[in-house]
Amino acid sequence: MFRLIVTFIRYFYCAAVAVTLILLSFPSTACCDVSPYKWLPEYVPESAMILKIHTPQNYRRIRYQDDSYAEWLRHLPLKKEGSKVYLGYAMKNIQLNHVAIIDIDQGKRELQKGIGFTYRLLAEYMYSLEMYQDLRYETEQGTQISFFWDLYGYKPTVIKNDYQWNWKRQSIKDYDRFQEFMWKYVKAGTYEGTFQKLERLKNFNDLRIGDLITRNGFDGCALLVIDMAVNPLDQTKVYLFAFNSVPNQDLQIMANLGDRELSPWYSFKKFNVKISTTEFVFQQSDAFRIWNKEPKAAPGLSPYYLEMPVKE
Repeated sequence: MFRLIVTFIRYFYCAAVAVTLILLSFPSTACCDVSPYKWLPEYVPESAMILKIHTPQNYRRIRYQDDSYAEWLRHLPLKKEGSKVYLGYAMKNIQLNHVAIIDIDQGKRELQKGIGFTYRLLAEYMYSLEMYQDLRYETEQGTQISFFWDLYGYKPTVIKNDYQWNWKRQSIKDYDRFQEFMWKYVKAGTYEGTFQKLERLKNFNDLRIGDLITRNGFDGCALLVIDMAVNPLDQTKVYLFAFNSVPNQDLQIMANLGDRELSPWYSFKKFNVKISTTEFVFQQSDAFRIWNKEPKAAPGLSPYYLEMPVKE
């Protein structure tokens, strides 16, 4: 009789989990509005980076699928031209490293300093598409913590150095709950163990949109590839970087101080080229991959954008 009861409980638990997964697979409009950038009260498409920063002569942007991380980064909103970089409420002394500022708040818990901003943007992207299963982090003990469970009221409890999920609160789909989880996600991305697991790229020419360049992780400066363009004739590439450092500050699009004519784009035609700012110098060995899903080309007759965006 006891075995029968245990078997029934196991089947009931498995059935409950299966039903939950099926229900979550249906599209939901309850928790997400139309805007792909949830931190904004209203997203203005005309402020998109792809419309404000045009490609160098003879270079074209490759078109990716609309729901890709690459296109999401390309359409990040920019602040008005001429905006200044702030460290919290204080203006930063050095204003030479940027050509534009991304319109995103600095976060209440220093979400953007160092490597942290790269994980925040990735988390914001996954949340905007309701990719709750992919939105997870690994604790220092090796346990996977998923927003999928957190979203529906379950919280991890540490018991004998292990995590168990227990229902703690009502299921509420809102941005505030996501921000609470995101802080833990960003913090986990800066653990030494997590950083050591990142795929190190051979050189800058292996970069693609969404890749990371950093020297000191959470405590140093970090660059994120937010756009890339290709010359259709010789297949050479140029790259555009988002940039941040410490302390917590506005997220910037980096200028190319070494090549004013090409700026803000970067080219790595020469072997062993470095990236230099007024604060840091990055070597070829400083490139990493944090998002392993390669963007897929958008369907159509041409692999490139039909019209090169022109700066207003």
